[in-house]
Amino acid sequence: GVTRAGLGWYGADMQWPDVQKRIRQIWPKIKKYVPKRTTAPGHKFEYSDERVFEAMCKMVWDDHPMRKPLGPPYPTVHPLYRRIAVLVQSRALDKMWAGYLAELDKGERQAWRDAVARIREGRRGGISPGLAWVEILRRGVVRRPRGCKKA
Repeated sequence: GVTRAGLGWYGADMQWPDVQKRIRQIWPKIKKYVPKRTTAPGHKFEYSDERVFEAMCKMVWDDHPMRKPLGPPYPTVHPLYRRIAVLVQSRALDKMWAGYLAELDKGERQAWRDAVARIREGRRGGISPGLAWVEILRRGVVRRPRGCKKA
Protein backbone atom coordinates (compact mmCIF):
# COMPACT_ATOMS: atom_id res chain seq x y z
CA GLY A 1 0.00 0.00 0.00
CA VAL A 2 0.95 3.61 -0.44
CA THR A 3 1.32 5.76 2.64
CA ARG A 4 -0.54 9.04 2.51
CA ALA A 5 -0.48 11.74 5.15
CA GLY A 6 -2.84 10.76 7.95
CA LEU A 7 -4.00 7.53 6.26
CA GLY A 8 -1.47 5.13 7.78
CA TRP A 9 -0.26 1.95 6.16
CA TYR A 10 -2.85 1.41 3.42
CA GLY A 11 -5.68 3.86 3.83
CA ALA A 12 -7.56 4.72 0.66
CA ASP A 13 -5.28 2.51 -1.44
CA MET A 14 -6.07 -0.67 0.51
CA GLN A 15 -7.26 -3.47 -1.77
CA TRP A 16 -8.68 -6.93 -0.94
CA PRO A 17 -5.27 -8.74 -1.27
CA ASP A 18 -3.93 -6.29 1.34
CA VAL A 19 -6.82 -7.20 3.64
CA GLN A 20 -6.20 -10.93 3.13
CA LYS A 21 -2.54 -10.50 4.00
CA ARG A 22 -3.38 -8.59 7.19
CA ILE A 23 -5.98 -11.19 8.24
CA ARG A 24 -3.34 -13.91 7.91
CA GLN A 25 -0.85 -11.84 9.92
CA ILE A 26 -3.36 -11.07 12.66
CA TRP A 27 -5.19 -14.43 12.80
CA PRO A 28 -2.89 -16.01 15.45
CA LYS A 29 -3.91 -13.20 17.83
CA ILE A 30 -7.66 -13.57 17.29
CA LYS A 31 -8.13 -17.33 16.91
CA LYS A 32 -8.22 -17.70 20.71
CA TYR A 33 -11.73 -16.19 20.63
CA VAL A 34 -13.13 -18.86 18.29
CA PRO A 35 -15.35 -21.47 19.97
CA LYS A 36 -14.38 -25.11 19.57
CA ARG A 37 -16.24 -27.04 16.90
CA THR A 38 -18.00 -30.28 17.64
CA THR A 39 -18.38 -32.91 14.98
CA ALA A 40 -19.49 -36.48 14.45
CA PRO A 41 -16.75 -39.12 14.72
CA GLY A 42 -14.86 -39.44 11.46
CA HIS A 43 -16.16 -36.13 10.08
CA LYS A 44 -13.62 -33.50 9.12
CA PHE A 45 -14.34 -29.82 8.51
CA GLU A 46 -13.57 -28.75 4.96
CA TYR A 47 -12.70 -25.17 5.89
CA SER A 48 -10.89 -23.43 8.72
CA ASP A 49 -12.28 -20.74 10.99
CA GLU A 50 -9.62 -18.43 9.57
CA ARG A 51 -11.16 -18.94 6.13
CA VAL A 52 -14.65 -18.31 7.60
CA PHE A 53 -13.47 -15.04 9.17
CA GLU A 54 -11.82 -14.03 5.90
CA ALA A 55 -15.05 -14.86 4.01
CA MET A 56 -17.06 -12.70 6.43
CA CYS A 57 -14.62 -9.85 5.94
CA LYS A 58 -14.80 -10.26 2.16
CA MET A 59 -18.61 -10.05 2.28
CA VAL A 60 -18.33 -6.73 4.10
CA TRP A 61 -15.47 -5.45 1.93
CA ASP A 62 -17.30 -6.24 -1.34
CA ASP A 63 -20.89 -5.85 -0.03
CA HIS A 64 -21.43 -9.43 -1.17
CA PRO A 65 -24.89 -11.06 -0.86
CA MET A 66 -25.10 -14.11 1.43
CA ARG A 67 -27.10 -16.15 -1.07
CA LYS A 68 -24.37 -15.84 -3.68
CA PRO A 69 -21.30 -18.08 -3.18
CA LEU A 70 -17.95 -16.33 -2.81
CA GLY A 71 -16.28 -19.19 -4.67
CA PRO A 72 -13.03 -20.95 -3.86
CA PRO A 73 -11.24 -20.91 -1.48
CA TYR A 74 -14.19 -19.88 0.68
CA PRO A 75 -16.87 -22.13 2.21
CA THR A 76 -20.12 -22.62 0.34
CA VAL A 77 -23.17 -20.64 1.43
CA HIS A 78 -24.83 -23.02 3.92
CA PRO A 79 -21.76 -24.07 5.95
CA LEU A 80 -20.60 -20.44 5.99
CA TYR A 81 -23.98 -19.22 7.22
CA ARG A 82 -24.13 -21.90 9.95
CA ARG A 83 -20.67 -21.01 11.24
CA ILE A 84 -21.41 -17.28 11.17
CA ALA A 85 -24.56 -17.99 13.21
CA VAL A 86 -22.49 -19.85 15.83
CA LEU A 87 -19.93 -17.04 15.97
CA VAL A 88 -22.62 -14.38 16.37
CA GLN A 89 -24.74 -16.27 18.91
CA SER A 90 -21.72 -17.19 21.04
CA ARG A 91 -20.55 -13.54 20.90
CA ALA A 92 -17.21 -14.79 19.59
CA LEU A 93 -17.50 -12.59 16.49
CA ASP A 94 -17.59 -9.51 18.73
CA LYS A 95 -14.24 -10.50 20.25
CA MET A 96 -12.73 -11.63 16.94
CA TRP A 97 -13.64 -8.35 15.22
CA ALA A 98 -12.45 -6.23 18.17
CA GLY A 99 -9.17 -8.18 18.26
CA TYR A 100 -8.72 -7.72 14.52
CA LEU A 101 -9.44 -3.98 14.63
CA ALA A 102 -7.06 -3.52 17.57
CA GLU A 103 -4.19 -4.71 15.37
CA LEU A 104 -4.96 -2.37 12.46
CA ASP A 105 -3.47 1.06 12.00
CA LYS A 106 -5.47 4.26 11.50
CA GLY A 107 -5.52 4.01 7.70
CA GLU A 108 -6.67 0.39 7.72
CA ARG A 109 -9.48 1.16 10.16
CA GLN A 110 -10.54 4.06 7.91
CA ALA A 111 -10.59 1.71 4.92
CA TRP A 112 -13.00 -0.55 6.86
CA ARG A 113 -15.17 2.44 7.80
CA ASP A 114 -15.28 3.27 4.10
CA ALA A 115 -16.31 -0.33 3.29
CA VAL A 116 -19.17 -0.14 5.79
CA ALA A 117 -20.18 3.26 4.41
CA ARG A 118 -20.41 1.71 0.91
CA ILE A 119 -22.83 -0.87 2.32
CA ARG A 120 -24.90 1.77 4.09
CA GLU A 121 -25.17 3.73 0.85
CA GLY A 122 -27.20 0.77 -0.38
CA ARG A 123 -25.83 0.42 -3.87
CA ARG A 124 -27.68 -2.86 -4.31
CA GLY A 125 -30.82 -2.41 -2.22
CA GLY A 126 -31.80 -4.65 0.66
CA ILE A 127 -29.42 -5.55 3.45
CA SER A 128 -26.27 -7.54 2.90
CA PRO A 129 -24.98 -10.08 5.42
CA GLY A 130 -21.98 -7.85 5.85
CA LEU A 131 -24.11 -4.97 7.03
CA ALA A 132 -26.19 -7.35 9.11
CA TRP A 133 -23.22 -8.60 11.13
CA VAL A 134 -21.67 -5.15 11.39
CA GLU A 135 -24.95 -3.84 12.76
CA ILE A 136 -25.26 -6.82 15.11
CA LEU A 137 -21.85 -6.03 16.53
CA ARG A 138 -22.57 -2.31 16.74
CA ARG A 139 -25.87 -2.73 18.57
CA GLY A 140 -25.11 -5.98 20.40
CA VAL A 141 -28.31 -7.54 19.05
CA VAL A 142 -28.55 -11.26 18.41
CA ARG A 143 -31.70 -12.57 16.75
CA ARG A 144 -33.33 -15.58 18.40
CA PRO A 145 -33.27 -18.75 16.30
CA ARG A 146 -36.60 -19.72 14.75
CA GLY A 147 -38.87 -21.66 17.05
CA CYS A 148 -37.38 -20.18 20.24
CA LYS A 149 -39.80 -18.34 22.48
CA LYS A 150 -39.00 -15.31 24.57
CA ALA A 151 -37.95 -16.11 28.11
